Amino acid sequence: MQPTLNSLINVTETPFFCIPLDEIDHVHFERVTFASKAFDMVLVNKDFSKQPWRVDMIGNDDKDGIQDWLTDMEISFTEGPMNLNWKSIMNTVKDDDRFYEDTEEDLVTTKEAGWEFLRMSGRDSDESDEDGEESDFSQQSEESESESNASEDYASETSEGSFVDDELSEEGMDWEDMEREAAADDQRKNRFNRNERDRDSSSRKRRRR
Repeated sequence: MQPTLNSLINVTETPFFCIPLDEIDHVHFERVTFASKAFDMVLVNKDFSKQPWRVDMIGNDDKDGIQDWLTDMEISFTEGPMNLNWKSIMNTVKDDDRFYEDTEEDLVTTKEAGWEFLRMSGRDSDESDEDGEESDFSQQSEESESESNASEDYASETSEGSFVDDELSEEGMDWEDMEREAAADDQRKNRFNRNERDRDSSSRKRRRR
C-alpha cells in the first residue's frame, strides 16, 4: 500500500485498494501498546453512513512515518490500545448535529469536539505537570496488578453497549502477554504449594507433641 498525491492505493495485488484522500475525515490507530508489535489503522469516511476502511497488522516501525504523512496531508488522527466497535460509533456520531462543536445544545456545557473522544494520549497537555506525573504513575500501577484483576477490569470495559469490539477477544494475546500470564500462574502455583507444605509440616509437628 502506497500514498499518492490524492489517494492511498494498492494496485499490485488483489484485492485492489484505493481510497481518495478527500473522502477521509479521520484516521484512528488501534491496538497501539508497548507490548504489541503491530497495529491496525481505521480510516473514517466523511460520509458517516458508511463504515470505515480498515488496514490490519501494520508493523510498529511504520507508525511514525504514517502519522507524519497524515500531518502533511492535514488529516487528523488518534490512537488507542483497543479495537473499537465502529458500527456503534458511526451510528452515534451520524445522529449528532453538534459532533464538531465543543459545547452541547445549551451552548454552555462543554464536550469534546469531533474525534477528540478517541484520543488516548496527549489530551491533557494543558494540565499541570504534577497531574501528568500522577496519571503516569497510576497507569504503571495498573499494569503491575495481577492478571486476574486485569481480566476482571477488561471484562467490565467490554460489556454490552461499549465501543470496545468483540474482535479483541478473538485476536487473543500476543506472545509477551501469554508469557507474563504463564509466569504469573507459575508464581501462584508455587505460593500455593509452599503454603500446603507449611500446613502439612505444622500438622505433623502438632501430632508429634
